[in-house]
Amino acid sequence: MAEEVVLPQWGMNMREGTLVRWLKAEGDVVSEGDPLAEIETDKIESELESPVSGVLRRVLVPEGETIPVFTTIALIGSADEELAAVTPPRPDAAAPVAASAPTPGAAVTVQVVPAARRLAGERGIPLTDVTGSGPEGRILLADVEAHTASPATAPKAPSATPAQVVPAARRLAREHGIELDTIAGSGPGGRITLDDVERARAAPAAEGEAPRASPAAARLASERSLDLRRVKGSGPRGRIVREDVEQALAAPGGGNVPYQGTRRTVGERMLESLQTSAQLTLVSEGDVTQAVILRRDLLDAWEVEGLRVSYTDIMIRAAALALVTHPRLNAALEGHVVRPSPEINVGFAVALEEGVIVPVIRSANTKSLQTIAREAGDLATRAREGQLGRDDVSGGTFTVTSLGMFGIDAFTPVINPPQAAILGVGRVVDRPSFVGDRGIDIERRSFVTLSLTIDHRIVDGAPGARFLQSLGALLEHPYQLLAEG
Repeated sequence: MAEEVVLPQWGMNMREGTLVRWLKAEGDVVSEGDPLAEIETDKIESELESPVSGVLRRVLVPEGETIPVFTTIALIGSADEELAAVTPPRPDAAAPVAASAPTPGAAVTVQVVPAARRLAGERGIPLTDVTGSGPEGRILLADVEAHTASPATAPKAPSATPAQVVPAARRLAREHGIELDTIAGSGPGGRITLDDVERARAAPAAEGEAPRASPAAARLASERSLDLRRVKGSGPRGRIVREDVEQALAAPGGGNVPYQGTRRTVGERMLESLQTSAQLTLVSEGDVTQAVILRRDLLDAWEVEGLRVSYTDIMIRAAALALVTHPRLNAALEGHVVRPSPEINVGFAVALEEGVIVPVIRSANTKSLQTIAREAGDLATRAREGQLGRDDVSGGTFTVTSLGMFGIDAFTPVINPPQAAILGVGRVVDRPSFVGDRGIDIERRSFVTLSLTIDHRIVDGAPGARFLQSLGALLEHPYQLLAEG
């Protein structure tokens, strides 16, 4: 019996995913664990692996389609078995559009996948000019790309053996308007790597190439209702890149900002968090004078290793150790049971251009400060390069977020469900403080404001306050953080 391949839920907050590209074609023999398709969620791009070995008998979802989790996207079975009828999913996002037929005054309904509609809008291509090669004439992303490459000819059918592309390379090529079929991959089996796209990006533009906007620039201009005729391109041969659009938007009279995409996803999740949990924020001040000195010493000591410890690294280590003695803040509400997690996996917020992502340091309480600094630095770098995998952003049991670098002292962080708490870290400030046995001596000390938001359904204010006390004690005596494990 054929095995159904479904879109999995990578993380409790995942609702849907976009099938970016099929890596196998119908009729291909696949082994369990082989990459079948590239899937893009609001957080990451990842490869979906085959759950079984067999033959890819039927592809049910075209490239560019956005579908809900647990949707059946393909069937894998033996080469000669009968396949049961499976209706391909038709998400609401793939709404029909009216397209003019060749006969004047007549009209037909043509299905268009969301990614194809978006690309056509970015490049100013009327969908009535595009011939669909999908089921029932549906217009696919490949159809729009083929029309762009050669408007005078019919679109080419997708290759049975498409070149594989690492997700970060695909994203960079999309941002800079680089056609992947013009790049020779240097990776295993001709796979296109990030370095391949970087080289293509650095290459001079072809003679006679007309100035136009990169897809990222066109998308941003469309989202902000900006007329590209107002934008001067700074790219090769006058090409308009995303930075040009951003500068135009920053000028007086910039475009509007529709509530959509990542901004909408983040907003809806934060609203859902506030509406479904009883959130309370506790604010405390911590003396981090010794922590500042420790960090300064570690910057010098670890410089030879190319390792740069941050205040966030120190907070992750301190929070993980404090959670050992305050497990209720490392718990989740499952039905009618409050269940402490057996692991302490601390996530930390990384600000990206298009939103926020939270990579996770697993078993943070068992790792040294040096290991945490190294892992956090690597995760933050890969987050900004779009190279995080689903395992990097899932499984968090507690979150640390900082706005200190923006000069913020205190704020009310919103819990990342289903976690019980999130710690907000403000800026480090120096000021005079009374010290000494009699409290009359004045000394320059460093302080930080800590904002702890808790879910009052899981933990009360008093345990939250005691957690902050334990955290403050660790920060006042930070050399405890250097202990192994």
